[in-house]
Amino acid sequence: EVRDALATLRGEDVVVGFLEALDKSSNSQIRYLAAEALGNLGDPKAITGLLAALEDENSSVRYHAAKALGKLPSQTMLPDLSQLLRDPNKNNETHEAAILALGESHNEEAVPELLKLLEDSEDKEANVCYYVIEALKEIGSATALNSLQKTQKLKDANFVYTIANIQSRCQFYNYEIFQQSQKSENSKSRVDAPIANFYKDLDKAVFKIQENPELRQQDSEDRLTIDIVNSLCSSGYNASHDSKIGGHADLVVRKDNFLWIGEAKIYKGNNYLWEGFQQLTTRYSIGDSNQNSGGLLIYIRNENASSIMEKWQNYLLEKNLPDYSWNPCAMRELAFISTHRHERSGQAFHVRHIPVILHFSPRDKSGRLSKKYPNP
Repeated sequence: EVRDALATLRGEDVVVGFLEALDKSSNSQIRYLAAEALGNLGDPKAITGLLAALEDENSSVRYHAAKALGKLPSQTMLPDLSQLLRDPNKNNETHEAAILALGESHNEEAVPELLKLLEDSEDKEANVCYYVIEALKEIGSATALNSLQKTQKLKDANFVYTIANIQSRCQFYNYEIFQQSQKSENSKSRVDAPIANFYKDLDKAVFKIQENPELRQQDSEDRLTIDIVNSLCSSGYNASHDSKIGGHADLVVRKDNFLWIGEAKIYKGNNYLWEGFQQLTTRYSIGDSNQNSGGLLIYIRNENASSIMEKWQNYLLEKNLPDYSWNPCAMRELAFISTHRHERSGQAFHVRHIPVILHFSPRDKSGRLSKKYPNP
Protein backbone atom coordinates (compact mmCIF):
# COMPACT_ATOMS: atom_id res chain seq x y z
CA GLU A 1 0.00 0.00 0.00
CA VAL A 2 2.87 2.38 0.78
CA ARG A 3 4.50 1.61 -2.58
CA ASP A 4 1.19 2.17 -4.42
CA ALA A 5 0.74 5.53 -2.71
CA LEU A 6 4.28 6.63 -3.48
CA ALA A 7 3.97 5.64 -7.12
CA THR A 8 1.00 8.01 -7.63
CA LEU A 9 2.79 11.09 -6.30
CA ARG A 10 4.08 13.75 -8.67
CA GLY A 11 5.80 17.10 -8.40
CA GLU A 12 9.20 18.59 -7.77
CA ASP A 13 8.78 18.79 -3.99
CA VAL A 14 8.05 15.07 -3.87
CA VAL A 15 11.21 14.29 -5.86
CA VAL A 16 13.29 16.47 -3.55
CA GLY A 17 11.80 14.75 -0.52
CA PHE A 18 12.57 11.29 -1.82
CA LEU A 19 16.10 12.31 -2.78
CA GLU A 20 16.66 13.62 0.73
CA ALA A 21 15.37 10.34 2.20
CA LEU A 22 17.60 8.37 -0.16
CA ASP A 23 20.64 10.38 0.84
CA LYS A 24 20.15 10.93 4.54
CA SER A 25 17.90 8.26 6.05
CA SER A 26 19.66 5.83 8.37
CA ASN A 27 16.98 3.22 7.64
CA SER A 28 17.94 1.12 4.62
CA GLN A 29 14.32 0.15 3.97
CA ILE A 30 13.34 3.82 3.67
CA ARG A 31 16.28 4.39 1.33
CA TYR A 32 15.39 1.58 -1.03
CA LEU A 33 11.68 2.54 -1.00
CA ALA A 34 12.72 6.09 -1.88
CA ALA A 35 14.85 4.78 -4.76
CA GLU A 36 11.97 2.65 -6.00
CA ALA A 37 9.57 5.61 -5.81
CA LEU A 38 11.97 7.86 -7.73
CA GLY A 39 12.08 5.31 -10.52
CA ASN A 40 8.28 5.21 -10.63
CA LEU A 41 8.10 9.01 -10.75
CA GLY A 42 10.40 9.04 -13.79
CA ASP A 43 11.82 12.50 -13.16
CA PRO A 44 15.33 12.99 -14.66
CA LYS A 45 16.18 15.23 -11.70
CA ALA A 46 16.57 12.05 -9.67
CA ILE A 47 19.45 10.69 -11.76
CA THR A 48 22.27 12.29 -9.75
CA GLY A 49 20.91 11.04 -6.43
CA LEU A 50 20.28 7.55 -7.78
CA LEU A 51 23.78 7.37 -9.23
CA ALA A 52 25.17 8.19 -5.80
CA ALA A 53 22.98 5.47 -4.29
CA LEU A 54 24.75 2.86 -6.43
CA GLU A 55 27.51 3.14 -3.81
CA ASP A 56 25.17 2.59 -0.86
CA GLU A 57 26.43 0.10 1.72
CA ASN A 58 23.14 -1.82 1.54
CA SER A 59 22.68 -4.23 -1.37
CA SER A 60 18.89 -3.68 -1.56
CA VAL A 61 19.38 0.07 -1.89
CA ARG A 62 21.95 -0.43 -4.66
CA TYR A 63 19.63 -2.86 -6.42
CA HIS A 64 16.59 -0.57 -6.32
CA ALA A 65 18.66 2.45 -7.34
CA ALA A 66 19.92 0.54 -10.39
CA LYS A 67 16.39 -0.60 -11.27
CA ALA A 68 15.15 2.97 -10.90
CA LEU A 69 17.87 4.34 -13.18
CA GLY A 70 16.73 1.86 -15.81
CA LYS A 71 13.38 3.67 -15.94
CA LEU A 72 14.94 7.11 -16.51
CA PRO A 73 16.39 8.61 -19.73
CA SER A 74 19.48 6.44 -20.22
CA GLN A 75 21.29 8.81 -22.59
CA THR A 76 21.73 11.31 -19.76
CA MET A 77 23.38 8.91 -17.37
CA LEU A 78 25.52 6.75 -19.68
CA PRO A 79 28.68 8.89 -19.22
CA ASP A 80 28.34 8.78 -15.43
CA LEU A 81 27.78 5.02 -15.36
CA SER A 82 30.74 4.49 -17.66
CA GLN A 83 32.91 6.60 -15.36
CA LEU A 84 31.82 4.51 -12.37
CA LEU A 85 32.77 1.33 -14.19
CA ARG A 86 36.21 2.65 -15.12
CA ASP A 87 37.04 3.94 -11.64
CA PRO A 88 39.41 1.41 -10.01
CA ASN A 89 38.80 2.98 -6.61
CA LYS A 90 35.17 1.84 -6.60
CA ASN A 91 34.44 -1.56 -5.10
CA ASN A 92 32.93 -4.51 -6.96
CA GLU A 93 29.50 -3.90 -5.43
CA THR A 94 29.39 -0.42 -6.99
CA HIS A 95 30.52 -1.82 -10.34
CA GLU A 96 27.84 -4.51 -10.17
CA ALA A 97 25.12 -1.95 -9.47
CA ALA A 98 26.30 0.23 -12.36
CA ILE A 99 26.27 -2.79 -14.68
CA LEU A 100 22.77 -3.67 -13.53
CA ALA A 101 21.64 -0.12 -14.31
CA LEU A 102 23.08 -0.36 -17.83
CA GLY A 103 21.21 -3.59 -18.41
CA GLU A 104 17.98 -2.11 -17.10
CA SER A 105 18.36 0.82 -19.51
CA HIS A 106 18.10 -1.49 -22.56
CA ASN A 107 20.26 1.05 -24.39
CA GLU A 108 22.42 -0.49 -27.13
CA GLU A 109 24.93 2.33 -26.76
CA ALA A 110 25.99 0.67 -23.49
CA VAL A 111 27.10 -2.51 -25.30
CA PRO A 112 30.67 -1.37 -26.20
CA GLU A 113 31.31 -0.37 -22.58
CA LEU A 114 30.07 -3.73 -21.33
CA LEU A 115 32.09 -5.66 -23.89
CA LYS A 116 35.22 -3.71 -22.94
CA LEU A 117 34.60 -4.61 -19.30
CA LEU A 118 34.26 -8.26 -20.30
CA GLU A 119 37.53 -8.16 -22.25
CA ASP A 120 39.33 -6.70 -19.23
CA SER A 121 37.73 -9.15 -16.83
CA GLU A 122 40.79 -11.30 -16.09
CA ASP A 123 41.34 -9.44 -12.84
CA LYS A 124 37.67 -8.96 -12.06
CA GLU A 125 35.61 -10.97 -9.63
CA ALA A 126 33.56 -13.71 -11.29
CA ASN A 127 30.29 -12.13 -10.21
CA VAL A 128 31.21 -8.88 -12.03
CA CYS A 129 31.54 -10.91 -15.24
CA TYR A 130 28.21 -12.53 -14.46
CA TYR A 131 26.51 -9.14 -14.14
CA VAL A 132 28.01 -8.08 -17.49
CA ILE A 133 26.58 -11.02 -19.40
CA GLU A 134 23.23 -10.61 -17.64
CA ALA A 135 23.18 -6.92 -18.67
CA LEU A 136 23.99 -7.87 -22.26
CA LYS A 137 21.16 -10.38 -22.16
CA GLU A 138 18.75 -7.66 -21.00
CA ILE A 139 19.84 -5.29 -23.76
CA GLY A 140 19.61 -8.10 -26.31
CA SER A 141 21.80 -6.50 -28.95
CA ALA A 142 22.86 -8.57 -31.97
CA THR A 143 26.00 -6.43 -32.22
CA ALA A 144 27.32 -8.13 -29.07
CA LEU A 145 27.06 -11.68 -30.39
CA ASN A 146 30.32 -11.90 -32.36
CA SER A 147 32.36 -10.67 -29.42
CA LEU A 148 30.53 -12.90 -26.96
CA GLN A 149 30.97 -16.01 -29.09
CA LYS A 150 34.74 -15.45 -29.18
CA THR A 151 34.98 -15.23 -25.41
CA GLN A 152 36.25 -18.58 -24.17
CA LYS A 153 36.88 -18.07 -20.48
CA LEU A 154 33.23 -17.57 -19.62
CA LYS A 155 31.66 -20.40 -21.60
CA ASP A 156 29.87 -21.98 -18.71
CA ALA A 157 26.16 -22.79 -18.44
CA ASN A 158 25.09 -19.23 -17.58
CA PHE A 159 27.22 -17.71 -20.34
CA VAL A 160 25.93 -19.98 -23.10
CA TYR A 161 22.38 -19.46 -21.87
CA THR A 162 22.88 -15.71 -22.24
CA ILE A 163 24.07 -15.98 -25.83
CA ALA A 164 21.15 -18.23 -26.73
CA ASN A 165 18.75 -15.76 -25.11
CA ILE A 166 20.14 -12.84 -27.12
CA GLN A 167 20.00 -14.86 -30.33
CA SER A 168 16.38 -15.76 -29.70
CA ARG A 169 15.38 -12.14 -29.07
CA CYS A 170 17.27 -10.92 -32.14
CA GLN A 171 16.14 -13.75 -34.44
CA PHE A 172 19.79 -14.52 -35.21
CA TYR A 173 21.19 -17.96 -34.56
CA ASN A 174 24.54 -19.70 -34.46
CA TYR A 175 23.95 -23.45 -34.55
CA GLU A 176 27.01 -24.32 -32.47
CA ILE A 177 25.97 -21.96 -29.70
CA PHE A 178 22.39 -23.20 -29.92
CA GLN A 179 23.59 -26.79 -29.42
CA GLN A 180 25.70 -25.73 -26.43
CA SER A 181 22.76 -23.95 -24.85
CA GLN A 182 20.52 -26.98 -25.33
CA LYS A 183 23.15 -29.25 -23.79
CA SER A 184 23.57 -26.82 -20.89
CA GLU A 185 19.82 -26.51 -20.35
CA ASN A 186 19.36 -30.27 -20.45
CA SER A 187 22.13 -30.87 -17.93
CA LYS A 188 21.44 -28.00 -15.55
CA SER A 189 17.95 -26.48 -15.78
CA ARG A 190 16.17 -29.77 -16.39
CA VAL A 191 15.96 -32.18 -13.47
CA ASP A 192 16.85 -35.81 -14.21
CA ALA A 193 14.94 -38.90 -13.11
CA PRO A 194 14.36 -40.23 -10.52
CA ILE A 195 14.43 -36.87 -8.78
CA ALA A 196 12.18 -35.20 -11.39
CA ASN A 197 9.18 -37.26 -10.34
CA PHE A 198 9.93 -36.51 -6.70
CA TYR A 199 10.03 -32.76 -7.42
CA LYS A 200 6.67 -32.98 -9.17
CA ASP A 201 5.14 -34.52 -6.06
CA LEU A 202 6.96 -32.08 -3.79
CA ASP A 203 5.56 -29.19 -5.83
CA LYS A 204 2.07 -30.66 -5.50
CA ALA A 205 2.48 -30.64 -1.72
CA VAL A 206 3.70 -27.02 -1.84
CA PHE A 207 0.84 -25.93 -4.09
CA LYS A 208 -1.64 -27.52 -1.69
CA ILE A 209 -0.28 -25.49 1.23
CA GLN A 210 -0.37 -22.31 -0.87
CA GLU A 211 -4.12 -22.71 -1.52
CA ASN A 212 -5.08 -21.35 1.92
CA PRO A 213 -2.42 -18.90 3.09
CA GLU A 214 -4.85 -17.25 5.49
CA LEU A 215 -4.72 -20.42 7.59
CA ARG A 216 -0.92 -20.49 7.58
CA GLN A 217 0.02 -17.12 9.04
CA GLN A 218 0.80 -18.49 12.49
CA ASP A 219 2.30 -21.80 11.38
CA SER A 220 5.88 -22.49 12.40
CA GLU A 221 8.57 -23.88 10.12
CA ASP A 222 8.05 -27.29 11.72
CA ARG A 223 4.27 -27.25 11.24
CA LEU A 224 4.54 -26.29 7.58
CA THR A 225 7.24 -28.87 6.92
CA ILE A 226 5.36 -31.65 8.71
CA ASP A 227 2.35 -31.03 6.45
CA ILE A 228 4.62 -31.38 3.42
CA VAL A 229 6.08 -34.59 4.88
CA ASN A 230 2.58 -35.99 5.43
CA SER A 231 1.62 -35.17 1.85
CA LEU A 232 4.74 -36.92 0.52
CA CYS A 233 4.06 -39.96 2.69
CA SER A 234 0.54 -40.10 1.23
CA SER A 235 2.15 -40.18 -2.22
CA GLY A 236 4.17 -43.25 -1.25
CA TYR A 237 7.47 -41.68 -0.23
CA ASN A 238 9.55 -42.63 2.80
CA ALA A 239 9.62 -39.06 4.10
CA SER A 240 10.35 -37.86 7.62
CA HIS A 241 10.79 -34.69 9.64
CA ASP A 242 13.58 -33.89 12.11
CA SER A 243 15.56 -37.00 11.24
CA LYS A 244 19.07 -37.37 12.70
CA ILE A 245 21.50 -36.98 9.78
CA GLY A 246 24.49 -34.89 10.81
CA GLY A 247 21.97 -32.96 12.88
CA HIS A 248 18.19 -32.69 12.87
CA ALA A 249 17.25 -32.30 9.19
CA ASP A 250 13.87 -30.73 8.46
CA LEU A 251 12.92 -33.00 5.56
CA VAL A 252 14.46 -36.35 4.62
CA VAL A 253 13.25 -38.49 1.70
CA ARG A 254 14.59 -41.99 1.02
CA LYS A 255 14.04 -44.38 -1.85
CA ASP A 256 16.29 -47.41 -2.25
CA ASN A 257 19.81 -45.92 -2.07
CA PHE A 258 18.59 -42.41 -2.91
CA LEU A 259 18.67 -39.79 -0.13
CA TRP A 260 17.34 -36.25 -0.49
CA ILE A 261 17.64 -33.74 2.36
CA GLY A 262 15.74 -30.48 2.61
CA GLU A 263 16.13 -27.54 4.96
CA ALA A 264 13.16 -25.23 5.62
CA LYS A 265 13.22 -21.57 6.59
CA ILE A 266 10.56 -18.90 7.03
CA TYR A 267 11.91 -15.96 5.07
CA LYS A 268 13.46 -13.39 7.43
CA GLY A 269 16.11 -12.04 5.09
CA ASN A 270 18.98 -13.51 3.12
CA ASN A 271 21.27 -13.92 6.14
CA TYR A 272 18.73 -16.29 7.69
CA LEU A 273 18.39 -18.25 4.45
CA TRP A 274 22.18 -18.47 4.25
CA GLU A 275 22.25 -20.21 7.63
CA GLY A 276 19.81 -22.77 6.30
CA PHE A 277 21.84 -23.23 3.13
CA GLN A 278 24.98 -23.84 5.20
CA GLN A 279 23.15 -26.31 7.44
CA LEU A 280 22.10 -28.26 4.38
CA THR A 281 25.41 -28.18 2.52
CA THR A 282 27.98 -28.35 5.32
CA ARG A 283 26.26 -30.29 8.11
CA TYR A 284 23.52 -32.60 6.81
CA SER A 285 24.66 -33.63 3.32
CA ILE A 286 27.75 -35.55 2.28
CA GLY A 287 27.50 -34.90 -1.44
CA ASP A 288 28.14 -38.49 -2.52
CA SER A 289 26.50 -39.93 -5.63
CA ASN A 290 23.42 -41.14 -3.73
CA GLN A 291 22.80 -37.69 -2.22
CA ASN A 292 24.07 -35.13 -4.69
CA SER A 293 20.87 -33.08 -4.51
CA GLY A 294 19.02 -31.30 -1.75
CA GLY A 295 16.56 -28.50 -1.31
CA LEU A 296 15.88 -25.25 0.53
CA LEU A 297 12.20 -24.65 1.26
CA ILE A 298 11.58 -20.91 1.65
CA TYR A 299 8.30 -20.00 3.34
CA ILE A 300 7.50 -16.48 2.14
CA ARG A 301 4.89 -14.37 3.92
CA ASN A 302 6.21 -11.16 2.33
CA GLU A 303 4.84 -9.81 -0.93
CA ASN A 304 6.57 -10.29 -4.30
CA ALA A 305 8.11 -13.75 -3.99
CA SER A 306 9.76 -13.34 -7.39
CA SER A 307 11.80 -10.36 -6.19
CA ILE A 308 12.79 -12.20 -3.01
CA MET A 309 14.02 -15.19 -5.00
CA GLU A 310 15.97 -12.92 -7.35
CA LYS A 311 17.70 -11.19 -4.46
CA TRP A 312 18.50 -14.57 -2.91
CA GLN A 313 20.09 -15.64 -6.21
CA ASN A 314 22.28 -12.54 -6.19
CA TYR A 315 23.17 -13.04 -2.53
CA LEU A 316 24.41 -16.57 -3.21
CA LEU A 317 26.38 -15.34 -6.19
CA GLU A 318 28.26 -12.88 -4.00
CA LYS A 319 29.33 -15.72 -1.66
CA ASN A 320 31.79 -16.98 -4.31
CA LEU A 321 31.11 -20.66 -3.61
CA PRO A 322 33.53 -23.00 -5.44
CA ASP A 323 32.47 -23.78 -9.04
CA TYR A 324 29.16 -22.03 -8.41
CA SER A 325 26.46 -21.64 -11.04
CA TRP A 326 22.69 -21.42 -11.05
CA ASN A 327 19.90 -22.03 -13.51
CA PRO A 328 16.14 -21.54 -13.59
CA CYS A 329 14.27 -24.74 -12.80
CA ALA A 330 12.44 -25.96 -15.91
CA MET A 331 9.74 -27.50 -13.71
CA ARG A 332 8.73 -24.33 -11.86
CA GLU A 333 9.47 -20.75 -12.88
CA LEU A 334 9.95 -19.28 -9.40
CA ALA A 335 12.33 -22.02 -8.30
CA PHE A 336 15.98 -22.24 -9.28
CA ILE A 337 18.78 -24.77 -8.96
CA SER A 338 22.22 -23.83 -7.69
CA THR A 339 25.29 -26.00 -8.17
CA HIS A 340 28.61 -25.79 -6.37
CA ARG A 341 31.48 -28.08 -5.37
CA HIS A 342 30.60 -29.85 -2.14
CA GLU A 343 33.35 -29.40 0.42
CA ARG A 344 33.15 -33.00 1.65
CA SER A 345 32.87 -35.00 -1.57
CA GLY A 346 34.46 -32.51 -3.94
CA GLN A 347 31.62 -33.32 -6.36
CA ALA A 348 28.90 -31.11 -7.80
CA PHE A 349 26.03 -30.63 -5.35
CA HIS A 350 22.67 -29.35 -6.59
CA VAL A 351 20.27 -27.40 -4.39
CA ARG A 352 16.74 -26.67 -5.51
CA HIS A 353 15.53 -23.41 -3.97
CA ILE A 354 11.76 -23.71 -3.55
CA PRO A 355 9.52 -20.77 -2.63
CA VAL A 356 6.31 -21.47 -0.72
CA ILE A 357 4.10 -18.41 -1.23
CA LEU A 358 2.13 -17.61 1.94
CA HIS A 359 1.60 -13.85 1.59
CA PHE A 360 -1.95 -12.89 2.59
CA SER A 361 -3.02 -9.26 2.53
CA PRO A 362 -6.55 -8.94 1.09
CA ARG A 363 -7.95 -5.51 0.23
CA ASP A 364 -11.68 -6.32 0.44
CA LYS A 365 -13.57 -6.03 3.72
CA SER A 366 -14.42 -9.72 4.14
CA GLY A 367 -10.87 -10.63 3.19
CA ARG A 368 -9.46 -8.29 5.84
CA LEU A 369 -11.69 -9.98 8.41
CA SER A 370 -10.46 -13.39 7.35
CA LYS A 371 -6.90 -12.13 7.76
CA LYS A 372 -7.69 -10.95 11.26
CA TYR A 373 -9.63 -14.07 12.18
CA PRO A 374 -8.10 -16.87 10.09
CA ASN A 375 -9.78 -19.66 12.04
CA PRO A 376 -13.46 -18.68 12.58
